[in-house]
Amino acid sequence: MFDLRSMTQGLLALGLAATLGCDSNDGDGPSQPGLAIHLYGASGAADPFSGVGWMKIIMTGDGLQLPFTLTVPYAPGGAGTLDGVPFSGAGQKRQLVIEGWSDAGGQPGFALSRGRAPALEVQAGAPEQEVDVLFARVNSFLPLISTTTKAPQQLAVGRVGHTATLTAREVVVTGGGTISNAASTWWNGTGFQGLTTSVEAIDLDTRQVATRTPLLLARTWHTATALSSGQIILAGGYGANGVPSDTAELYNPPDILEGRAVALPRLGAARAAHTATLIDEATRVILFIGGDDQGTWELWDPVNGSHGVHPMPDNLPRRHHQATTFYIPGRTEPAVLITGGETPNLALASAMLYDSVAEALVGLAGGQAMPGGARTQ
Repeated sequence: MFDLRSMTQGLLALGLAATLGCDSNDGDGPSQPGLAIHLYGASGAADPFSGVGWMKIIMTGDGLQLPFTLTVPYAPGGAGTLDGVPFSGAGQKRQLVIEGWSDAGGQPGFALSRGRAPALEVQAGAPEQEVDVLFARVNSFLPLISTTTKAPQQLAVGRVGHTATLTAREVVVTGGGTISNAASTWWNGTGFQGLTTSVEAIDLDTRQVATRTPLLLARTWHTATALSSGQIILAGGYGANGVPSDTAELYNPPDILEGRAVALPRLGAARAAHTATLIDEATRVILFIGGDDQGTWELWDPVNGSHGVHPMPDNLPRRHHQATTFYIPGRTEPAVLITGGETPNLALASAMLYDSVAEALVGLAGGQAMPGGARTQ
């Protein structure tokens, strides 16, 4: 049911409690409450209940072919129960999304606010679980708030030239450096006041920031390639001396090798401000483009290392470019579009295509420039 709750922790003093009622696993017997959601807003952010006329409850999860939904008029003290959702089987999880909709002549208009609960197992016979969920205006920015402590989160280390990589469970922030003044040329490896080996992670369920085991090497403008295991391959980047590195290492989440970083085979060339594109998840083959003085590319994997270094089609060095993966109709292997970037002297207007079937990088349109001219990151 919905009711008005007084929330603490200095957050919005209005909360909405949504109770999920689940049927027993065999479908017999009375409905049993399984999950209660208490909504809260962030301090200083827009009131998430302002203008809300309807509440839409959406339940998704493992084993559910279609989401369970319920839309009810919203008013403080109103009631609503999402009933008939089967309990979780072993290893299955359920996730509840609450949306606040505007009122359009007595009907739901459009979503104004939204909150998403963590994915939880809801087992038959288990006590009802209560979860606090951040409820916020859609299309708005607000501080990162922990769902556990309700406290605003921030990184422990300030940094630029770092990576922020999404895995299935967290966002992992690695490396980077600090600058002493706005005139520092930190984008080309010089001008950093210092580099860091710091690694921090934001848990996707709790939104809590936590420190992880440091990198083996302080680096900036490196690449971070996420794997389905939750591990991340970190490669290249500028070292503390401002020189590109050919080193690679593996980030492990806390439940793999106790979170310790592991050194990997070196790249075929030292690279920084390059791109890294995962070509084959099964073999961990990565395409590295540019970031070196000679203008090269290579395929690499964490077992065999570099498959060989090859010159760019235009024989120009390239850094701070973009690499976009797409699929050609009829093929299961990816293609990669390389656009823009810069040499030490000019911004580039050219584009290239990597064909993973032929394992070849070719220039596009006979070397013609992209419409709109040169560009970098």
